Order: sequence, then C-alpha cells, then structure tokens
Amino acid sequence: MRRVWAIYVYRKATSPMALQTYVFSFLTWQLFLYVSMPSIVANMPSATHPVAFAEFYFNSFVNTEFWVQMIAVGFMSLGIWFVRNTVRNIQAQKHPKVAPARSNI
Repeated sequence: MRRVWAIYVYRKATSPMALQTYVFSFLTWQLFLYVSMPSIVANMPSATHPVAFAEFYFNSFVNTEFWVQMIAVGFMSLGIWFVRNTVRNIQAQKHPKVAPARSNI
C-alpha cells in the first residue's frame, strides 16, 4: 500500500498544475530578490496614461539586468503554458473521451 501511496504522491507532485505552481513560486521569489517593488511603484506613471505606462514598462525591461529580463521572460512563458493547459482542459471537458454506452435492447 505504501508503494501505491508513493506513486499517487509522485503523480500529484509532478502534474502540470503542480509544476506551474513550483515555477511561479521560484520566479516570484527571484523577482523579489532582484527587484525593488516600492521603487517601481513610486516611479510608475498613472495607469490613466496608457502610452506612458507601456513606455515605462518597455524601457524598464530593456534597461534592466539580464537576470531580471530572464525572470520576465519566464513569467511570460509560464503564462502561455498556463493558458495552453487551460484551453486543453476546457476542450477535454467539451469532448470527453468516453466510450458510448451499450444498449441492452
């Protein structure tokens, strides 16, 4: 029974959602190590000016350290991975792979 439980825990720990959670946690931890969030908020323009807002984030990305850029790319990749898995799960629910029931007539 212990082996069955170990296999169950292993499968849950390596599921796509669990892996996404691990990657998200790691990237968030790294982001807070490298980036000062209060400084970003203090320097950021108002969200009511979308062009200035977008320009600020673009310039922030271009003029930052390589590791911070890699963390940002990691977040973007994680977002794409999450959306892809979500779409696949929704499609799987619409079209379940279940054999049709037999008729006993």
